[in-house]
Amino acid sequence: MMVEITGDPIMIFPVGFTTIFAVIVGNWVNHGLYHALFEIYWVRHRPARIQYDMWRESATGMPLEDMMPRNDPIVVPAQGGRAGISAAIDGRSLTICNNYSGFPLVNEDGAVIGLCDRKGLE
Repeated sequence: MMVEITGDPIMIFPVGFTTIFAVIVGNWVNHGLYHALFEIYWVRHRPARIQYDMWRESATGMPLEDMMPRNDPIVVPAQGGRAGISAAIDGRSLTICNNYSGFPLVNEDGAVIGLCDRKGLE
């Protein structure tokens, strides 16, 4: 980077030597930032499943209107069964009005308690 900025080929050796020296000293002091953080947190990486579970735990109990875009909800009562779902789909033309793949399940207070995908509704 320094050579490209200055355009001076004489800077190649000092910059290269300094970089190699800094890497050697840094590895002597500590194996690396990744390994230092690994020793602190004891976790090598966080798989996507863990992140999803953390999101799900934080989203549980959150009011639905805080998470969803502002549109009219399709409400199916818990006792509605298949007839209530088909009435909601037919009444709002669910396949035309949106292309969402999942729909939240909420309790009486509007807090999220689960998720239902489109295949589960059809």
